[in-house]
Parts: sequence; structure tokens; C-alpha cells
Amino acid sequence: MDANGEGRGPGEDLDVVDHGDGDASHANLRGDMNDFQEIDLLGQSRKLVLAVREMGAGVEEIDLEMGPGEDDPNFGPGNSEGNEPQGLLELTPKQQPRKKKKVVKKWRDEWAETYKWAYVAVHENTPRIFCSICKEYGRKHRRNPYGNEGSRNMQMSALEEHNNSLLHKEALRLQMASKDKGLGLIDRPLYIKVCYQSASHEQPSFNTKPPMFLYSYRLSRKAAAALCLCGKVVRRLHRSQIALPQSGPKALERKNQYFGLNDKTLMSKSAESILEAVIKRDPHEGEFIQAVSEVVHSLEAVLSKNPQFVHVLERLLEPERVIMFRVPWVDDKGEMHVNRGFRVQFNQALGPYKGGLRFHPGVNLSVMKFLGLEQTLKNGVTSLNLGGAMGGSDFEPKGKSDNEMMRFCQSFMEELYRHIGPNQDTPCGDIGVGTREIGYLFGQYRRLTSQYESLLTCKSPPWGGSQLRPEATGYGLVYFAKEVLADLDKDLKGLRCVVSGSGKVAMYALEKLIAFGAIPVSISDSRGCIIDEDGFDFAKLSHLRDIKNHRKSLREYTKTHSRAKYIDDGKPWGVKCDMAFPCASQNELNHSDAMALVNAGCKIVVEGANMPCTTDALEVFRKSKIVYAPGKAANAGGVVISGLEMVQHSGRIQWSADEIDSKLQEVMKEIYLKCKKAANEFGIGLGSPESLVHGANIAAFLRVARAMLEQGCV
Repeated sequence: MDANGEGRGPGEDLDVVDHGDGDASHANLRGDMNDFQEIDLLGQSRKLVLAVREMGAGVEEIDLEMGPGEDDPNFGPGNSEGNEPQGLLELTPKQQPRKKKKVVKKWRDEWAETYKWAYVAVHENTPRIFCSICKEYGRKHRRNPYGNEGSRNMQMSALEEHNNSLLHKEALRLQMASKDKGLGLIDRPLYIKVCYQSASHEQPSFNTKPPMFLYSYRLSRKAAAALCLCGKVVRRLHRSQIALPQSGPKALERKNQYFGLNDKTLMSKSAESILEAVIKRDPHEGEFIQAVSEVVHSLEAVLSKNPQFVHVLERLLEPERVIMFRVPWVDDKGEMHVNRGFRVQFNQALGPYKGGLRFHPGVNLSVMKFLGLEQTLKNGVTSLNLGGAMGGSDFEPKGKSDNEMMRFCQSFMEELYRHIGPNQDTPCGDIGVGTREIGYLFGQYRRLTSQYESLLTCKSPPWGGSQLRPEATGYGLVYFAKEVLADLDKDLKGLRCVVSGSGKVAMYALEKLIAFGAIPVSISDSRGCIIDEDGFDFAKLSHLRDIKNHRKSLREYTKTHSRAKYIDDGKPWGVKCDMAFPCASQNELNHSDAMALVNAGCKIVVEGANMPCTTDALEVFRKSKIVYAPGKAANAGGVVISGLEMVQHSGRIQWSADEIDSKLQEVMKEIYLKCKKAANEFGIGLGSPESLVHGANIAAFLRVARAMLEQGCV
């Protein structure tokens, strides 16, 4: 029984001695050995250590290391104690005799090497934790990672134990619980019980004061077995009870020191529970969880002041409708193929669904849901009465003939037309879907419905499209950047800018940057990047467009401009610059790229793509005080012109390019002011590097949430 009268189960008794300064310097764990067998990875004689090293407020590195074993003569009880890192809590279970096993030395070394925490790499657009030996993630082992030594039974037993070990069972959960794994420290909440204790006793004793719960975080039993707080390792621990100062001026400081948290990273119970529910419901949708995590973090202040919005946010994060269908088509050789089509109709509170269609091999449900959420908030931050949606297919348009594209688009529309309409859902173009594809899609829709409606936007101007629609996102991106610079008393003229991507957004952003006197020095595609230290001008930009229109490699540019250099599989983020415009795709800019930007002197990052920066990259920008403009605000120019296209089509009119450009500048300035105002209302000043991120999320959410409240629980 503890001081509060609570009983501890087997394996849950932790005794702590405090030497007066509040640090727990020694601990022993007493319990039933049966409880430890479920997490003992190498048998009862080996010890598992999870060391968590802190850098700032978050977890920066996680290592799994092997302790001494009975079959290694280099380690003994004395050596183990002397070699233990300072500050570790040593918890040793009761020793029981076991049968001696013959183990090949190299096999043992490789086994131990396995448990030095693996590396993180991106696989199919998703961060995964890979084993450093078998080069596979999770439980996907296709070969024996331990060589050919030992008997077949030994090899198979080792492989089975490895697959079922704590390393792989906890890998994806730890990925979400570590900032370096993509989602932030507190994405998987845990309960930590904090008790008072007396420092006057040689043996630990709990006083009569009831236990104090600093935070209400849940901790799974297996994860608790290797929890480490403030550099103090807790081995095989089922309930963490760490003594902290009861009161005093340093109590709060010590509390944050132990938990590796600060007030900005702590989430309210409501926000925490919402995020946990999303992760539990869709644990494998990495892109969607990443987008939700950013939004929920931004809305903590809103939810604390307006509790009525908690349930609204829960409804908002679940799409209203998800449509998946097969898309059969025939290529020019007469061979049949099947792809998967999607349309995620996310939220219709503000108006008809509005969002792009993306044809790309990386399309999946997670990507569609994240883009649908982003589109909902993007439309919300504008003044347009449009809901949010996203669709597309895992079809690869590169290398396809016009006839193949037509057959695929017609097959795609044969199912999609049932779910769209001018007052229901109005798709537009995105990656892989340009004017040609929109034409094929609209033609099939018109044939199936016998209706010529204001449905698909991004059409050609001669038959219902708007002027400047292809240029809108790139132009609007630069207009937004101008507003950011104006508040900093700066101007685009003479600033060196790095741009990624070579699609419509990147190309038209380059054009507008050149027009304003900036010096763009880079452009990239999936195969590499071009760096031109002299900067691009209109003549060079024309050459780049010609290269892309003929589907040639960017390397062709260096044949005409010898001072430029082409980098195979390279990124432009290490080039000296003042501003960065990531315009390629989601999660293209990671932690190392962000560090390269900081070292290159970058001061402002403006997103041209949707969520192009990973969580790790955003953390680098925050710590480095880099001003960061999110895509849901900065690249909203495209949807603005789509809305204007719908207005023109309904009135059977067409505005001039100058009129459209003037309206676009006004709307982008209005969006910037909305973000700035929302951030200020909730105590986030412009001096904060995250002010525009939080402001965009808050302004968009409040507009959508109020509409949802007034329309009832639907």
C-alpha cells in the first residue's frame, strides 16, 4: 500500500531515495519475475535500457542498448555498477539460474547491435523506423538479419523473438511519441504519478500527503518499462513514481525539467483527447495525423476559451464522406490497367465542396484526407463560401499519350460524376491534372449528364475558364510574401530566393519574383535541381519553361548556361539565400534541409505546396526564429481565382487579366491581415515565428466552426 492507501500490483513497487536536492539517485524495484518476462527481450539475465537524451524541451534521440549478460566474462556485478552512466536509476530483478546456452560471439554482437535504436527513413512518403541490421521497418522482415551462424532453430528463434520484441511492437508508437519521428512529444499521452517523499530516511518512505498528479498522461505498461525522465533511466517499470519538490520557487522549473516539457508544448485535456482519438482511429495515416497535430496545437487557446468548440473540432476532423472506386482503362497497346480513385468530401458547412484532383502514384487515403482538411481550412481563411474536398488517383500521368490520358479521365469521371455538381462538389486541377485533363474530364461529364454547368474549374478561358487561373497560386504566393516583408520593413528587391519544384506554382512564383526584383537562384524536380548563382531572369525562365513543356531533364539548362550547375537527386536548401519557397510536394523539406536553410542564412519560409515541411523542420524554424508562412494561407491564390471563375461562368462574363490580378492582390492582403489579427487576439504576436501558422488555423477554424454550430449536429 502507498501513502494514499493505493495498492501496487506485482512489478509496480518503486522505492526512491532523495538526497535533499530533489534528484532521485538510486532506486530498487521489487516484484514478481513473471511480470518482467513480457518485456525481457533476451531472457531473465539481460537488462533492457531505454535512454532518452534531451535536447531542448523535446526528445531528440532514442537508443536501445544492451546490458551485461551472464555469458560475457567482461561484465560482472562490479563492472556493471562501475560502468553505469551517472544519474541512471538501476533496477535489477531477482536473479534466477538458467540453462547455459551456446551462443556464437558474432551473433551476440549483432543481436546487441540491433537494439541500438535504428534509423529513420521515408518509405512511400511515410517516416518509418528501420532496424539498422535488417533494413526493414516494423515487423516486415523478409530475411534472417543475423547471418548464417548458429543452427537453423537458433536463427529462426532469434528472428521470431526479434519480430515480437519491444523494439518492433513499440516502433510506430514511439515514432508518434518522439519529435524526431514526426508528430511531437505528447502525441501519445501517458499517465505519470508523482508522489512526495521524505529525504530524512535512508530507505524511501512516503509521507501521509496524498499523491499529486501534475499531468494526466496515460502510459502503456510496456512503454512504462523503459520510461526515462530527465536522463534518469527507469528499467522494467510499470508505474513511474518520481519525487519532485513539493513547493518553492523552483518547483515549476524542476517539474518541466523532469518531464522535458514546457508550457507551450503541454496540451489541454480536450485537445489531447481529440488528437489521441484521431491517432487511435487512423494509426497508419501519417500525413493526416501530421496535419491534425498542427491544427490541434494551434487551437489549444481557442478551445480553452471556447469549450463549445471542442465537439465541433471532433466533427470537423472526420470527413463527411469518403468515396473510393476503381478506375479501369486501356493503354495504347490494348493492355488493361486498374487504378484506384478517391474523392474525400471533407466539410460542406461554408458552401459546396471545393478542392483539387491529383493524379500521382503517391496518392492514398491518408494524403487525400490531409489535403481535404487543408482545403477546408484554406477556403475558410478566405472570404469565399466554399467547403473543402480533395480527390484523385494513384495513376502516373508521366509518359502517357494524349489518348491514354483521355481514356483514363473518361473512366475516372464515369464514377465521379455521380458525386459532384455545381451546388454539391466542384473539383479543380492539382498535381498531374492540368488544362488538358480538365478538358477530358469536363467533356465526359457533359456527355453523361447533358449539362453544361459551372462545375470543373481550371478550364481554358475560351470555353469558360478564367484569366490568370494557371498563374494564380504562384502569383498569390509572392503577394503574400510581400505582405510579410512589409511588416518587417523589407522589400523583395535584391533578396536571394530558393524555390523548389518546377510545376505551375514554382514557375509562376519565379516569374513574379523576377518582376519584383528578387533574385531566384534555384528550381527542382523529382530527379534533381538547378542552381544558378547569377539568378534567373525572364530569358532564362523562358528556357526553363521550354524544357519542361518538352518533358526534358533540367540538366538541359546547363548546356546553354554553363555557370549553372545541376545536382542529381539534389535539393536547393543549402544555397545562400534570404527566403525559401518550397513549392514541390508534402514533406519535401525535412530536419536536415531545415538546418541547411538556417546555415545558409534564410530568414523567411513561405509555403507554396501543401504541408511541404515536416514536423522536425518546423521545430528547427521555431528554434531559429525563422518566420514561417503556412501553405493554407500563402498558396490560397488558386482557390481564390477558382471562386472568381465560378462567378464569371454563372454570369456568362469574363474579366480581364488586370482585373483578376488586382482582385487577387486584395484577397491575399486580406488573408494576411486575418491571420495576423487572429494570432493577436489569442496572444500570439508577430514576433513569434509561428504566429502566421496559428493565426491561419485559428481564423479558418472559427469561421467553419461557427457555421457548424449554427447548422446543428449534422
